[in-house]
Formats: sequence, structure tokens, C-alpha cells
Amino acid sequence: MSQNTREYTGLPGRGFKKGGFFAVFRIRARLWLGRDHLLCVYNKKYEEDYKRFYYKDIQAIIIHKTNRAKVWNIIFGIFAAIFAVRITELWPLTGFFLLLMLINRLRGPTCACTLQTAVSKEYLPSLSRLRNAEKAVNRLMPLIEKAQGKLSK
Repeated sequence: MSQNTREYTGLPGRGFKKGGFFAVFRIRARLWLGRDHLLCVYNKKYEEDYKRFYYKDIQAIIIHKTNRAKVWNIIFGIFAAIFAVRITELWPLTGFFLLLMLINRLRGPTCACTLQTAVSKEYLPSLSRLRNAEKAVNRLMPLIEKAQGKLSK
């Protein structure tokens, strides 16, 4: 049995579905490639929800950059500056916030990704970084073209 028998292949990126402000449990999201569909899995503690999008039904995948990473870096920078200037005993906190800024910077720019079909638009929270969204779209395009045919110019 040398063939690959896995039915689903994971796409890059993980994220959290937007919920209420007072949500107790965060809803994790992942995308999986199937033979003829894209599967979006939402996991909330002990329950899972699934949304299936057939490649033949996908009309558009819309990606646009957001300023979320910049805003978080500004917030981390403000806290780092406060702890560096005001409270000298807490310099490790300054280092912690600078580390958070560095990690956020290395993860790359943020984006919002939406998948559109004839009947709905679905926000894809697992594709919140531009690098992951581009990788996922590059893996999806051949499958969508295979199901729908190549778009002529």
C-alpha cells in the first residue's frame, strides 16, 4: 500500500472565528483540501462544525491587506515604552513586549480572506496572514480550474 490514502490535506494557517466579545471558548478554524471540495473546520472545545465548499461552486477568493499587525505593534510598543521609562524594576516586561513586536513582525502582514459562492460569502479566519493566504490560493487555483475549466482572457 504505497499510495497516499489520506482523504484530506491541510492548508497553511490557523485562526480563530470571530465570536461575541464575552465568548468563553474561542472557536479555532482550519482549512482542508478534499478531492472535490474545500473543508472549513470550526472547533470549539469538544464540538466541531464543518462547512464544505465544492470547487465547482467557488466564484472568488478575495484577499485584502489589513493594518491589524501594525496596530498590535503600536500597542506592544506603547507598553514597552511605558515599562522602559516609568518602572525600571520591570524591564523584563519591556523585553517581553519587544519580543511580541518582533514575533508579530516576523509573522508578516495581516489580511482578511473571504470565499464567495453563488449563495454565500464566508470569512476564512485561518487565512489571516498574507503569506499563508497566498500559499493557500496557489494550492487551490489548480483544483478550482480543474473543476471549472481554465478562465480565458
